[in-house]
Amino acid sequence: MAPRTVGSEGIYVAAGALAVVATVGGIIAHRPYHATAWMIHAGGLAALVTGEALWWQQLAAGEDPTRSLADPAYLAGGVLMALSLALRVRETVAVRDVFASIDASIVALAGGVLAWVAVVEPLLGDPTVTTTDRIWSLAYPVVDVLLLAAVARLLCCTQGATPSTRMLSGGLLLFLGADLWFQVAERLGRYEEGAPVDLAFMLAYTVLGAAGVDASMAEQHHVTSVDSQIGRRRLMVLGIAALLPPMVLIAEVLGIEAPTKAALAGPAIATVVTFVLALLRMTSVVRSVETHTARAGEDRFEALVEHSSDVIGVVDKEGMIRYMSPAFRTALGREPDDHVNMALRSIAHPDDVSTLTTHLYQAATRPAHATSRFETRLLATDGSIREFEVVAANLVQNEVVDGLALTMRDITDRKALAAELSHQAFHDSLTGLANRALFADRVDHALHRRRRDPQCDVAVLFVDLDDFKAVNDGLGHGAGDALLRAVGERIVRCLRVGDTAARLGGDEFAVLLEDDRAPGEATTIANRILEALHVPVSVGDMDLGVVASIGVTVANSGSSTVGLLRDADIAMYEAKRTGKGRVCVFDPAMRDMASDRLSLQTDLSTAIESGNLRTVYQPIVDLQTGLVRGAEALSRWAHPDRGDIPPDVFIPIAEQTGLIVPMGEWTLRHACAEAAVTGGTVGVNVSGVQFAAPTFLATVADALEVAQLPPSRLTIEITETALMADTDATAVLLDHLRDVGVRIAIDDFGTGYCSLAYLQRFAVDIVKIDKAFVAELDGASKGDRLARTIMQMADSLDVTMVVAEGIETEAQLARLRDLGCRYGQGYLLSRPLERDAYRQLVAEHLVEARNAGAEVMAPVRTTLAEVPLPAPPPRLEDFMDVGRSGPAAGPAPASLADALDSSELGAMPGSLSSTH
Repeated sequence: MAPRTVGSEGIYVAAGALAVVATVGGIIAHRPYHATAWMIHAGGLAALVTGEALWWQQLAAGEDPTRSLADPAYLAGGVLMALSLALRVRETVAVRDVFASIDASIVALAGGVLAWVAVVEPLLGDPTVTTTDRIWSLAYPVVDVLLLAAVARLLCCTQGATPSTRMLSGGLLLFLGADLWFQVAERLGRYEEGAPVDLAFMLAYTVLGAAGVDASMAEQHHVTSVDSQIGRRRLMVLGIAALLPPMVLIAEVLGIEAPTKAALAGPAIATVVTFVLALLRMTSVVRSVETHTARAGEDRFEALVEHSSDVIGVVDKEGMIRYMSPAFRTALGREPDDHVNMALRSIAHPDDVSTLTTHLYQAATRPAHATSRFETRLLATDGSIREFEVVAANLVQNEVVDGLALTMRDITDRKALAAELSHQAFHDSLTGLANRALFADRVDHALHRRRRDPQCDVAVLFVDLDDFKAVNDGLGHGAGDALLRAVGERIVRCLRVGDTAARLGGDEFAVLLEDDRAPGEATTIANRILEALHVPVSVGDMDLGVVASIGVTVANSGSSTVGLLRDADIAMYEAKRTGKGRVCVFDPAMRDMASDRLSLQTDLSTAIESGNLRTVYQPIVDLQTGLVRGAEALSRWAHPDRGDIPPDVFIPIAEQTGLIVPMGEWTLRHACAEAAVTGGTVGVNVSGVQFAAPTFLATVADALEVAQLPPSRLTIEITETALMADTDATAVLLDHLRDVGVRIAIDDFGTGYCSLAYLQRFAVDIVKIDKAFVAELDGASKGDRLARTIMQMADSLDVTMVVAEGIETEAQLARLRDLGCRYGQGYLLSRPLERDAYRQLVAEHLVEARNAGAEVMAPVRTTLAEVPLPAPPPRLEDFMDVGRSGPAAGPAPASLADALDSSELGAMPGSLSSTH
């Protein structure tokens, strides 16, 4: 087993001794799990080193060491190391692994064939070798094959080998290869000192020593399961080992010299045994794959059933429970084992017992493997009711199942969510009432019932809160939402079961009345709703009064859902138009009026750019001298088809649609331009919305600048209602205007609710007595007192002018003169004049004024340019027929509709002009 030189033997002894010391040191330091096996391994290494030492001693003494005590030491070392490996496997593997033994045997047979061909067969055929030498020489290959089998067995049963195990196996395989190499070289007489085989022996000792000292030598082996499949590397090794015996046999048969029986015996026997072992291994692999597949399927099925959120169960044909999965406990709080042999219907909702029994019976009578689907409710142990979707498969004919396989999915939350989504889709989220879609659907169904039964009356109420925007703007949307909820509750309390209340959006509500109601009863219920809403609603720390306008319409034989809602809406707007806070029953004539109103609204939106809107001027006359003091600019609309439209017709339309803002700006620019030409003063009515717009000051500044009109010759007329909308902001805005010389007039004074304190705060220049008070001067003492009071109040507040509006009789004129009223306007003095007629009148009066030496203009206090104003907004003057000088403030809108996009829509309290 070793070279026969003194020098190399000394190196072998030293290398082996170091391996022994390293292994013993590793055992002491790391205390390995397989301590006994490692100690036997160390003993084997020590026996090899002893053999090396004996061989070296004999060489040094000049004796022939070919046959000596070194041989038993070498053989004992190999046997001990094989024993240590076998013991390591036995300590690791609890169950005998037949398949690993077969694999190790195949590898050992391959190694034995090589040893037979290289060593055994030549020895058996050499007559010069004595029997003793032949026995000792044959003992070496036997021990080598035994050690190879032990290494293969260790590797076959080890999974994820540690570094120590890999080094131990590699060192032993290297040692076995080197020993076989040495035996062949020695037999052939070709061994020389320093040959590569010497390095192989030394390297084997080094690797074995490293395996013994590595820290991983203390770990237990990870064992491959008995029925594990063959991996790729293992399959490759087994394939090569299985092919080696037949290949050697073929080489012997095809050799140059005729083979002897002894030469063929070894490879032939190894080939047969390898074939049998490979066949057994193949059978085991196939069986292992089948078992693994079946077990994997069972494991997957068990995992699916055990961890599925659905309840998997089996009931027999009578509905008795045979099995329930663990999800049964999660879903219903019931233990599966406690309900075996119980009827499934015993835990069903009482109302579902009959239907559940029927479904199970039908599922059991269907063809084999057919499935049926149904829903049922089951009772949980906590008293709750859970809804399940059940899929029943008919496996009654299946010998294993012998019943119905049920898959039950809990759909309670899903159905609750669906119901919630359905409710949200058809109900208003704020009030909980029906929304527009659901209301329209119920009206449609009510009309269908009425067509089948004409005695069934159907009525629709359209409820709209008056001035609701003021609540949102003044108290915030939270208060507005609380008010809407309270209104919804009160409307519902006024109805009976079967009627439908809905919120259509914003502050609009609707009510459907049906089922044998008299047509007149709809009005009664509408008035009941108004009375319920009159009671103040508590919102936070405030009690808010609610006023609503209600439109009522009753279905006839030709009514449709859209038509009923439209007619109720029309009636509601008629209620608002005629005073708000009232009930109005739809009349077909209202539809014509609404259509006419819509037509006017459409035409009004193009009145400016089409040139149909114009400005007329009603003179303001000095009642003492009869001279023209100035004029009030009024808007007039000449419709291309209908002729002149009265202001009391188109002004409310403009206020409700927001057209009043661009129309007001247009009139302001025209009036300033005309005043600049005529040389007089001009008053312009300003809508409350226009007055409150953030661009109002810029609009006034731009109009004065373009017209080159001194601010003192412009009077802004605003109603008391508009003044009171936002007193703080109004006071600041009025101060700005008065500081630069623009005069302020309260229009229609006495008809609103402006108190003396507010009048003092606003410090206006002009008070205009409403024509209603002037009309009473024909003889009514009350009218006399009111007019006198207004003039006295104006005098006490240092108001510059008091102007009486609507003077139509000589008696009114005379009485106003007696009361000391200096200025007035009205049909008696002059009707509103077109531009040219007004210019001519002003020219005549200016001549008279100069001849009389009268003052014709008020002094200019300052210029508007001295007050910082915001940048002007886009203007409409590009499509205005106004002569002007000066640059444009910016690009004009393409159309009036474009200008309206930036205006604030909605009903506005002020008016642009008056009838007179």
